[in-house]
Amino acid sequence: NFNSGIVTLTGTNNFAGAASMQTHSTAGNLTQLAATEVILVTSATVSDFTSAASLTGTNLLTAVGGTLTGAIVGANDFLVCVADASGNVGVYYVDSADNACVAAEISLVAVLQGSDVAVGSLIFNNFSNGA
Repeated sequence: NFNSGIVTLTGTNNFAGAASMQTHSTAGNLTQLAATEVILVTSATVSDFTSAASLTGTNLLTAVGGTLTGAIVGANDFLVCVADASGNVGVYYVDSADNACVAAEISLVAVLQGSDVAVGSLIFNNFSNGA
């Protein structure tokens, strides 16, 4: 559960339903919606999750082909999921001091692996305690 007190995401839905998830299916600038805790990038992939550029947001920003903008003016905290060339899903944590999110404010926090894992099939309950 990402809203457990260790990390509090700034999306307003608080994993109460599908509005927690936002799909980004076109190349270019990516802007978080106000209710969103998790953005699913289905328009692009990154090459891997092991290079130095993949550990920060460098490869993620390159993959979306534009900028990443938080929903609120001020601090933004949210997750972004994207697949790599092998079909694994990387979960990035964005911790931005303002709404212009840069690579240094983005960290790879998890890699989901397995034949049943796909960016497009993730739902809000995958990230919450389901309560």
